[in-house]
Formats: sequence, structure tokens, C-alpha cells
Amino acid sequence: MSREHLVPLSRQVTDILCRLKGISPGSPYLFAAVSRHGVISENTMLFALYRMGYHSRQTTHGLRRCASTIPNESGQFEPDWIETQLAHLDRNKTRGAYNAAIYFRHRAGMLQWWADFVDRQGEPHPLPAQHGQIAFAEAHDPDAAAAASTGLRADNLIFFPR
Repeated sequence: MSREHLVPLSRQVTDILCRLKGISPGSPYLFAAVSRHGVISENTMLFALYRMGYHSRQTTHGLRRCASTIPNESGQFEPDWIETQLAHLDRNKTRGAYNAAIYFRHRAGMLQWWADFVDRQGEPHPLPAQHGQIAFAEAHDPDAAAAASTGLRADNLIFFPR
């Protein structure tokens, strides 16, 4: 059984949505397009990532992975809040059948934290790496892990304070 997925909006997202609304004022859609369905295709965002230089390095689903991994790694948020935000159902069918919590207030705070975190990624100074990030990096990019362990920022590694 599916259920409605309510998404709290950060200040940054609210601002972006207001600007998007102005781009397609005659459309009921935020991502309108001249197409058979009137909206962008499922591949439009992926192709945008390619044009930004992320071909073979990032996918839209990979961004969802970041939106799970980083808040989980921060240790500031309950896993249930994160999984609910990603619209994941509880693997425990009994618990899932009885737990109707949506954690809206908690997810609102978490999403504001996430938006602020994303904004900070454009800052020029490195943030301190934590042990878990270095271990994660070693499995994926030993050079980035070496840079992280010396306090230098690598282009393909995200650092965040605990």
C-alpha cells in the first residue's frame, strides 16, 4: 500500500521553487518542457550532470545515495528520519504496518541542515575529515583518502564536521 509522501522544504529550496515558477508561468509543472507530456524526461537531469562534467562520475540516483550517506555519517539524525525522507518503506513488514510516523518536524530540521551543508560545499576552506570518511574514501579513491588524512581537500571527497 502506498502512502502520501510529504516533503518539508528548506529556505533554499523554497527560494529555488519560487524562481522556477517564474520560468514557466503558464504551466502547472515546475519542470515544464515542450514535449508530449509537458514535462522534462527522466533523463534530463542525468544529461545535465553530464554537461556539467560528471559523466561516468555521478548520477541522479547517486545524489540520493549522498543524501542518505552524509546525514547517516553525521550521526545527527535518526535512520528512520532519513529513510522516511527517501520514501523507503520499513523492511520489517510488521513494524511498517503499524508505524505511520512521518517525522515531519525532524525531517524539516534535517533538510535545512542538508541545504546548509550543500551551500557550504562551495566554500574554499577544507572541513576536517573524520575516520569514517577516510575509510570510505580509501575503498573508492586512495589518493583522495591520502589527501583527506593530511587535511587537504580532494575534489571528489566531501568533508563534513561531526
